[in-house]
Amino acid sequence: MLPEPLRDRWREAFASSYSPVPWLNQQVLARFMTDGSWDRHLRRVQAKNRRKYETLTRVLRATMGNDVEMLENGTGLHLLVRVRDGRPQDELVRQAAEADVAVYPTKKYWTDPARHVSSTVLVGFSSIAEDDIEPGIRALAAAWFG
Repeated sequence: MLPEPLRDRWREAFASSYSPVPWLNQQVLARFMTDGSWDRHLRRVQAKNRRKYETLTRVLRATMGNDVEMLENGTGLHLLVRVRDGRPQDELVRQAAEADVAVYPTKKYWTDPARHVSSTVLVGFSSIAEDDIEPGIRALAAAWFG
């Protein structure tokens, strides 16, 4: 719901507009956000993702040790992993895929392609079950380092 001072201006500006979102969905979402459910949901998701992040970084350190460097800042739903032996990221992505592990190239994210670090890949964890992180990283370590 808009604050009262904006409501009349909004109605005037959008009187002939059709909202693609049904009114009932809007009301349900508004209630979800105002009754505290949204905040509870966010806290649960943040706690879950924090556990996944901690599991991922712990397992990466344990299985790959000094062979990789984690370029991370303790936030987000992914981290960058740089393989210290200098292999190109296309090779790292291919080797991971052959082990049925998804990692992603980073070169498309660099504003200056000449400065991208070739041996760096993106490792995401938001859509992975926490119990699947360790087996996935072990498979990745085997694919990359034998």
